[in-house]
Amino acid sequence: MDDLDEKIKAVEPLLQQALVALRRYRKALGSAPPEEVERLGLKAVSLMQTVQACQQRDWDLGYKGRTVASQVSDYTQVD
Repeated sequence: MDDLDEKIKAVEPLLQQALVALRRYRKALGSAPPEEVERLGLKAVSLMQTVQACQQRDWDLGYKGRTVASQVSDYTQVD
């Protein structure tokens, strides 16, 4: 589980960037020029897709050959 925790911690800064970008996009809707809204939206989507790709990679590398139930239990365990 420590390895999984390390992988999650490694992605956290990227996830924070993605959330900030999403907030900026949402704030710009209806108040910023369309080009700025589009730019912010593309940045938010790109960051979210990168986070998702990192999580999928970690999931695939860390859980080959295990049942889905055992995989999910790792994410839901409370220490």
